[in-house]
Formats: sequence, structure tokens, C-alpha cells
Amino acid sequence: MRIRMCTEADLVAAVDITIEVFGPFYEQTFRAMVTPEVFEHQHDTWDEDYRRMVPGLLCPTEGRHVAVAEERGEIVGYVAWHSDSDRRHGEIDVLCVRGNQRGKGIGRMLCERAIAGM
Repeated sequence: MRIRMCTEADLVAAVDITIEVFGPFYEQTFRAMVTPEVFEHQHDTWDEDYRRMVPGLLCPTEGRHVAVAEERGEIVGYVAWHSDSDRRHGEIDVLCVRGNQRGKGIGRMLCERAIAGM
């Protein structure tokens, strides 16, 4: 397992992982909790929202960083964070690990990388 900084080329995999990870929440859990009208109004395009949002997580010049977990050449997870060195403040924005890779400590390693980068 290799944790490394994300490149622009990795963002396609990051989008795919995000949709895989959050899809069950939106399509099964949240959809069942609200009326069809509420779902359609608030989250009908949740996957497209993530396709637009995830690439914007990477902008080091603005303090937005992403690290990826890579196993045998495949991106299996990522963490995105932002930091403000002037305020000495940072936050993890998104943490995603593919379902078939969970329980291996990947999320912990990604969080440790983010915290070290703050």
C-alpha cells in the first residue's frame, strides 16, 4: 500500500470511488427516508454533484490537498483536506475507501497523511 499525493490524472478514480462509497447512502438510505419530491429537489443529481465537486478538492495553491492510497497501481481510496497556515487550522473534507478495501487500515493511513500535511 502506497500513500501519495494526488495528481490531476488520479481525479477520475477519486470521482468513481466517491460515487461508489456514497451511492448506497443516497440511493438506499436517504431515498427511503424522504418523499420522492424531497429527494428529487435536494439530491436527485447527487452523482453529478460529486463529479463536479471532487476535481475542485485539489488546488494546492489555495490550500486544498488530496492524497491517494494506491495498491498495485490502482487507487483504492483518498482523503481531501484544506488548511490555512496563517490561522493554523485544517480540516479533512472527504475520506473515501473502496468497500472491498475496508478494514485494512487504509482510512487511518490516509487520515494520518492529511494531518501531517496540515
